[in-house]
Amino acid sequence: MPLFVLAGPPTNLTANNIVHDSITGNIEASGDVIIIQGNLTLKTHKVIYNAALDSIIVIGSIEIYDAIKNEVTYATYGELSADLKDGLLDSARIIQKKKLQITAAKIKREGGRYTIMNKAVSSYCKICKESSTPLWEIRSRKVIADDVKEKIIYEDAVFRLMGIPVLYSPYVSIPSSNVKRASGFLKPTYVFDDKNGLKVFTPYFLTLGNHADVRLTPWINSEGIKTVEARLRQELRFGNVTLNHASSVDKNSKYRWFFFLDQNISKMPYDFSANLKLKKVSDATYRSEYGFGSEDRLRNSFSTYRTKKKQHIEANFIHYETLRTTESNSTMPNSIIDGEINQRLKPNHIGGILDIKLDTRGNYRKASNNNSDGSSRDVVRMSGLATWQKDWIIGNGIVAGIASQVRSSSYRVYQDPSSKSTQDITPYGALELKWPVVNKKKGSSHLIEPIAQVVVTSNNKNSVPNEDSLLPEFDETNLFEFGRFPGVDAYEEGQRLNLALNYTYDRLGKFKAGFKFGKVLRTKDNQQFSSSTGLDGKSSDWLTSSQLNVGDNFGLINRALLQDDLSILRNEMHLDWSYKSLSTASKYIWHQSDVTLDQNKSISQLYLDAGYNFDTDWNISTSINYDFTENETTLSNGLDLVFYNDCTKASLSYTRKEISQTEKLNEIAFWLEFGGFGSKAESKLSYSRVCSS
Repeated sequence: MPLFVLAGPPTNLTANNIVHDSITGNIEASGDVIIIQGNLTLKTHKVIYNAALDSIIVIGSIEIYDAIKNEVTYATYGELSADLKDGLLDSARIIQKKKLQITAAKIKREGGRYTIMNKAVSSYCKICKESSTPLWEIRSRKVIADDVKEKIIYEDAVFRLMGIPVLYSPYVSIPSSNVKRASGFLKPTYVFDDKNGLKVFTPYFLTLGNHADVRLTPWINSEGIKTVEARLRQELRFGNVTLNHASSVDKNSKYRWFFFLDQNISKMPYDFSANLKLKKVSDATYRSEYGFGSEDRLRNSFSTYRTKKKQHIEANFIHYETLRTTESNSTMPNSIIDGEINQRLKPNHIGGILDIKLDTRGNYRKASNNNSDGSSRDVVRMSGLATWQKDWIIGNGIVAGIASQVRSSSYRVYQDPSSKSTQDITPYGALELKWPVVNKKKGSSHLIEPIAQVVVTSNNKNSVPNEDSLLPEFDETNLFEFGRFPGVDAYEEGQRLNLALNYTYDRLGKFKAGFKFGKVLRTKDNQQFSSSTGLDGKSSDWLTSSQLNVGDNFGLINRALLQDDLSILRNEMHLDWSYKSLSTASKYIWHQSDVTLDQNKSISQLYLDAGYNFDTDWNISTSINYDFTENETTLSNGLDLVFYNDCTKASLSYTRKEISQTEKLNEIAFWLEFGGFGSKAESKLSYSRVCSS
């Protein structure tokens, strides 16, 4: 295949046949013609190069590919400059990033910048022979694509849906497909609820350079604009910051608002990072009533931290504000300072692993009544924890482990006559034996593992205020821990024997089943736990955990606490199942009532998420939270119907949510998204139809 280099700009031309006129300098090339000019590649059947005009005439089907813009142009005839940047194309079609298609009778390129298309039709929708009419399209008198400003301008534009004209505009401007961020309106959302009526959300996105942007969302209803949301994002040299704000004037002319700030600082000395969160609302129910969230305790904090391979350092300054009617900001610990250092070591002489933790915590309450009920109690605590453990393999595959732990704490207590400042040192020791037995044959395996652990410690000699260990839990993750309390202020006392039996069956990873039984036996009842925890008495309830996995389509996890008479104290079940176009995820929770924890009723709730794809275009999903104790749906429940393809996405949803203990809100929402208009077509509308022929 002959190769020829044209005069003027560096241009490579290859073809099956090339004829060069040495007198005029003209060139005629035919048969698999390819011209490469920088980032542009032209493919056609025949080309005539005019040396005097430094231009080419292209005859036959034309394909021009722009590697920088990821853009392909097709045409039947062309007159172009030798650099392929200017000229005319007949019966042309442009495809940007395999998404936006624009067809026109004629296309003109000017100044290497502008593409002018007359009587143009554009769409993001794939067009098949069996259905030549796209789902939506824009027909316009003229289209101008500006490569410098990276935008496309439509003049006298008519938006057509399924071939029917529905909207006219004399001027429309959208960013080109190569633009990742551009100012403009995002998709509107239409919402109707039985409290506020019909609302229309019309977000406007405004770029502030390459590192910042603002999104403004006015809410429009029959009374005008009564609510405005605003979000500011800013990338900084040392991190990023996000500001969220909303203001509303309700039906009673009451001004209501919220303000959130979230700032991350990633570049600090000594590899530290930090995070600042600030939250404030005008009243307790504003966010839930207007759909901004249901958080009923506001956590304002500044945190700094560093994590390395064998070390973690963290410090937090926290202020809580409760919005619950049952709590008081003066008597709850609303100001907290805490910090911790975790270090892992491997001692050379004794072996094993040594974990050291140092932490401090301070709780402050606004109340100053000095009552003995703890409602005004302020506490400062410093504590240390050192844990060493080591395992050996002894005869017949038995694994023996030994562990020891020393806890030390010092408390300073203020404004609580019932609690005294005190210090405490508590040693722990543990001996563990486990015997894993594995049987493998013909692609399957059985694992049986009995485990026994003896733990010895002293009884608590000093009474300290319990601020962080009020809700102990008993499950398979902490069966062999030194204690089941989540914090530092309380620790599990006395001598005990922890027992467990594990079994797992695995068949080539396609079928896997397993269970665990566990129990705790004590020398005496130290009366540290309530009945609902399953840890009260000298003998705990039976801890059971089981799981079943069948391929990637079925998964079942069940955790339960059974009393000696096999009655259920606590039960939690997770079930995930999918079959063809159906997928479900569910959770059921049962907790027995416990008046000591202010839980006067048993908890029996079902959470269900399910989705079904009718075909490649339609999806329906639902979420349900049902309370069997109250015989009603609670919290948030909803139903969503979604249509989507390569160029369009529409959603219709119904939501019933709880905005207070006595009030629920029914809401219907609808939104429609067209590829290229207020959306990222490549990421949001990823499904591409397949033509039948």
